[in-house]
Parts: sequence; structure tokens; C-alpha cells
Amino acid sequence: MQQHADSYAPNMPRQKRGEERLMNSIIKTHTGWVRQVNQDAGIIKHLDHDRLLVIVADGMGGHQAGEVASQMATQIIQEEVEAKWGTLAWEELLSQAVKQANVKIYERSKQSFELDGMGTTVIVGILGADQGLIAHVGDSRVYLSHASGFRQLTDDHSFVNILYKSGQITSEEARNHPQKNMLLRAVGTEAEIEVDLIPFAWSNGDRILFCTDGFSNHVSTERIADYLAAQKSVAQLGEEMLETALQLGGDDNITLVLVENARASAAGGDGRE
Repeated sequence: MQQHADSYAPNMPRQKRGEERLMNSIIKTHTGWVRQVNQDAGIIKHLDHDRLLVIVADGMGGHQAGEVASQMATQIIQEEVEAKWGTLAWEELLSQAVKQANVKIYERSKQSFELDGMGTTVIVGILGADQGLIAHVGDSRVYLSHASGFRQLTDDHSFVNILYKSGQITSEEARNHPQKNMLLRAVGTEAEIEVDLIPFAWSNGDRILFCTDGFSNHVSTERIADYLAAQKSVAQLGEEMLETALQLGGDDNITLVLVENARASAAGGDGRE
């Protein structure tokens, strides 16, 4: 993957303070109406004045094993990224961090009968002023809304997605398929893991959404696109999106992180929040 001087090269010079490009962000999580424990986890962390780290994980496993896996993943990845920030290209940094989390979760699962087989989805993003990079394992999703359109950046690592992409089932059938929760790839379930790395470009006013399947299983892609394009603040949209997911289902844990590139508002311009 070719490095881009503005986004992926380590030790790049910072912008002058008057040229800062800031981001508005919100994280929302809810146990839902059915589950007793929230096995989702997520964080938003500033790495420096105009680069943001976002992690969302959806744990799986009996008892509280899923909660352990998702919490371990977010903590290990955050620690790895912060410890090596500025020393590695972003692709190597995120790949190493997710793989380190995979090893530690897998080893932990073998030390306890109650944790055996635990794992978690992971989506990690480093968001810069003009570009970003996503590391992805599982079926949690990332959507990007910008001036030229709306798209899903991630591709679900699931059995049902394979059926859909091969034309064996429709999108509606995929949404309601009895095996929709069968993952082909997750962090912590095997000794080694393959990590998808997805670069993207964005600009002022663009928005990016990280979410677990407790959200995306109930809120349609079309409705997500409408939310991300709405002339409302990130804080208001986060509240409305969570409420919509609860109203439409709420049978699973729900976590979402919404981030807006708001560089113009930092300089008194026309940012939406």
C-alpha cells in the first residue's frame, strides 16, 4: 500500500496552531432491551491536536467472556498505538496493534474454561485532517459521508456476506438470515488473524460512523446516509441514531461513534457544529 505524505508517514510536522483542523465526535453505547451485559466497547482518543484514534469492538462468548474480549481489545490496541505513535507508518501501526490484541486475547481464552472461545470484532481508525486509515476484523462497520456521496468502507467478514456477494441471497434475506451472526474472522478466536486495512480521504464537513451490528442490523443503509447528511450537530445525531436503533430493535448491544471533520469551525468558519 502506497504511503501518503499527509496521512501515513510517521513524524510528520504538525500544522501551525492557527491552521488546526479539529473534529467533532460523540460515542454512544447501550446494553439494549434484551441483553444483561454490554459486550460492546469503544473509545475516542486524541493522539495529537488534529489526529484522532477511534476503536469499537463487539465481544462474543458465554458468560461475560465477550465483555472481557472487547475490553481487552480496546485497551491493548490503544496502548499499542499510543506507545508507538510517531514511530511507524499507520498501516504497520494498526496492523501490529490489532494482531497484538489477537494474541493476548487468544492466550487469555486458553487460561480459563469460562473464557474459552471468546473473541471480538474490531474496527480501529486513525483520523487525520485530510485522510484516515481503518483496520477491520469482523462485522462491525464504518460508513463515510462526504460531498461526493456515501459509502460503507468496511466489508463484513461473515458467512451471510459471502452468500450475498455471490448472489445466493438478497440484501433483505441477508438482513434476516438465521446465520447472520456467523463470523468468518474475529479477534482472539485463532492464534493468527488477517487484518483489513482501508485508507480513505475526507474533508471539511464530512462525517464517519463506526458502529456495531446492534445498530446496523436495525437501521438501514439509506437511513444511515440520511442521518450523516443531516444539518444537525454530531451530538444531536448521536442521540437520535441510538434512539432509532432502540426503537427498531434493541435486541443486541448498540455502540456507535460519529466523527465530523470540522476544521472550518475551528477557524470560525462554516462547520456544522
